Amino acid sequence: MHHYEFNFLISPNLANKELDSLVEKINSLIQEGGKIFVNKKIQRRKLAFLIKKEGEAWLYSLKFIPKESLQKNFLKSLEKELKQKKEILRYLILKKERKLTKEKKYFRQKPKEKVELEEIEKKLEEILEE
Repeated sequence: MHHYEFNFLISPNLANKELDSLVEKINSLIQEGGKIFVNKKIQRRKLAFLIKKEGEAWLYSLKFIPKESLQKNFLKSLEKELKQKKEILRYLILKKERKLTKEKKYFRQKPKEKVELEEIEKKLEEILEE
């Protein structure tokens, strides 16, 4: 199962209400075709180089999982919407693989060698004698 990391830079000229409404619109677009599971705070960042004549921008990041049936069409429609918004300076959508949880890693390990019952009894006797 894949998830996606979505980062975008927003123009610093937006007022707080406009910024919040833009973020809400993007969140609702993503929730229509998937599920957001990590949502980071908006941060103001100084840019390393000018983007559309701007030296600073608002950085917003989130991670989401699209519904499997809508995955390809959803990403295309999301990109189309983002390109239409002039307030968004740049965006980046990265495809990531889900990390295995500890339980899944445990079950994927190679089976250990079987130990005879007699060996275990000998070890227990040695430990108890000490």
